[in-house]
Amino acid sequence: RWAERAASLDRSSAAAQAWLGRVLTLTGRSDEAEPVLKEACRLEPDQASHAYTLALLYGQMGRPADAATALRTAVQLEPGFGRAWYNLGLALAQLNDNAGALDALRRAEAIMPESVDPPYARATIHVRLGEAAEAKAAAQRAVTLDAKHALANDLLRRLQ
Repeated sequence: RWAERAASLDRSSAAAQAWLGRVLTLTGRSDEAEPVLKEACRLEPDQASHAYTLALLYGQMGRPADAATALRTAVQLEPGFGRAWYNLGLALAQLNDNAGALDALRRAEAIMPESVDPPYARATIHVRLGEAAEAKAAAQRAVTLDAKHALANDLLRRLQ
């Protein structure tokens, strides 16, 4: 209720619109969140976080093509946005653009070298492509980063 009130009082505030969009998303009102988040993007087209938030909504809604479009905007605006590159990789993988997904995940890995998520996701794509050596190397990288990562350890065992 407070987010709706704030956004209605200042319709020209991208921050208020983005906040309302996040609240609507968190409360399961995705259909209402989409136009609000689009408005935040329109009001501040140079703000990567707005495009990223919209992309996450599209991902939750099962719309990977729309998510990929919004994520491409986010990484164009902020090339060092590691989580956006990671999520772009996931969206492209859902769209069976494996080369694009691997490229995005490698970029995420370079930006966020401490995160286990990009190398693990990359390993799963290499498995899908039948690239066992690359899958094993990526899974090993994930396990090096987090020795207790169950999925990466399981994948590595299956690849041995």
